[in-house]
Amino acid sequence: MSDAPSAFRQVTRTARKEHKCCECPHPIAPGDKYVYSSGIWEREPFGFKQCLICAEVSNAAAAITDDYGDKPTFSGLKDWFANQVCREFKGDEFVAVFARDMQVSPEKIWHVLGREFFNE
Repeated sequence: MSDAPSAFRQVTRTARKEHKCCECPHPIAPGDKYVYSSGIWEREPFGFKQCLICAEVSNAAAAITDDYGDKPTFSGLKDWFANQVCREFKGDEFVAVFARDMQVSPEKIWHVLGREFFNE
C-alpha cells in the first residue's frame, strides 16, 4: 500500500466495544474516541482504527515528510520510526528531536513506540 488510495475517508468515532489500535498495543476501550480511516488501495478496501494519540503522532509524522512514499503507513508507524533510527541517535534524544520536529509531546511518541523499542 505504498501508492495513494483511490478513495479515502477518515472519521472520529466513539467505540461501542473494545478495539485494538493498529499502531500500539493499547486497547481502545468502549466510550473512547478513536480515528477510523478507510480507503481503497490497489482496488482493495482497507480500514484502520487508531487511538487518538497514535492518530495524532501519525499525522504529525506525515506532515514532516515531503515524499508520499516516505510517509508512515497505517500499521507501520513503529516501523517508520525504526527507519529513522541510527546508531548515534537513540532513546530519549531520538524521541526529543522527533517530538520537537513533529510538535507533539515526547510522551505521545513513547506511547507509540513503547520503552522496549530501543531494546528490540
